[in-house]
Amino acid sequence: MKKLLMSGLVIVVLLGLFITGCSADTTEETTATEPTTTEPAEVIELRIAVWAPTTHPLTTIVAEPFAEEIERLSNGRVTATVFAAGALGASADHYDIVASGSADMAIWVPIYTPGRFPLTEMMEFPFLVDNATIGTKLALEMFERHPEMVEEYLPVKVLSTFAISPMYISSNNKKVTSIDDINGMRIRVNSQMSGDVITAMGGTPMQLAAGDFYTALERNTIDALIHGADGFATFNLAEVTKYAISNISWGNATCAFGINMDSWDALPADIQDIITNQLDFAWQESLYSPNQEEVNSNSVQSFIDNGGDFYELSAAEKAKWDAAAAPFYEAWLVEHEEAGLENVRAIFDDINETIARLKAEN
Repeated sequence: MKKLLMSGLVIVVLLGLFITGCSADTTEETTATEPTTTEPAEVIELRIAVWAPTTHPLTTIVAEPFAEEIERLSNGRVTATVFAAGALGASADHYDIVASGSADMAIWVPIYTPGRFPLTEMMEFPFLVDNATIGTKLALEMFERHPEMVEEYLPVKVLSTFAISPMYISSNNKKVTSIDDINGMRIRVNSQMSGDVITAMGGTPMQLAAGDFYTALERNTIDALIHGADGFATFNLAEVTKYAISNISWGNATCAFGINMDSWDALPADIQDIITNQLDFAWQESLYSPNQEEVNSNSVQSFIDNGGDFYELSAAEKAKWDAAAAPFYEAWLVEHEEAGLENVRAIFDDINETIARLKAEN
């Protein structure tokens, strides 16, 4: 009997050891084959506000290429969505949109808010700059040489700058061949100083957002407008204008591209390095200027093809227009010097010297 009990006990113990061993093996195997999971890196999403239409160069050759490149160079860690055609606000509000953080980044036109960015405003005086390449190179050089010009935009960090130029005066019914023809005309102007010059010539300056150009001309609520060369195509102005002066440029609309400082500070250091060292002023300028010149040329051609008269003023007449604007330059400088704006005349002298050099080089 004792032998049977002992035998049974041995069997139970052995069976228990066998079962325990199998369970241990099974548990070990299950643990070894269980997949390892890691949290994916958080994707940084940037919102870029652009006032210009989806077909405008500021959208197609500035904002969209930047969005594509930042995603590619960051290996998908950063994505950027472009809100064009004023989807996030009116054209004059785009600096405030990015400064307030309503968008992370934006393209804005300083001249749309007269008096707010006075140092930039000097590059936009009438009759100084007559093409996009010179206008863009001028702005880039000034921003690099004069930090106070960039500091005007804090709390927004300027990433790059571009020029919409030349700025033509186009009309729908009356052909302007002399200063005297301006008398009595209602003209949309592109800046405070252009408005002052138009007033001195006997015209009435009008303020209009870009999206209202076409309708205003179509309904004859204005007689003429000052606009960027690309406007014949991007705003369909070729359909509602008949005359445009080819050798008078009413200045240079400097555009700035920047990022809210809080959004910038939140970016990882390596992403900041990508933007600073690869998507820098030089990259943007190399992409923008040649494309803008082509866009301008094609736009003017669309105007001509639609029957538009693209004509020059005589050298003698053009000199009269230059002379009409000159007193306003000096008055502006005196006013801002008296208001305490430092270094303003030295910067303006640098602007003029740089324009002369760039014209000789280009």
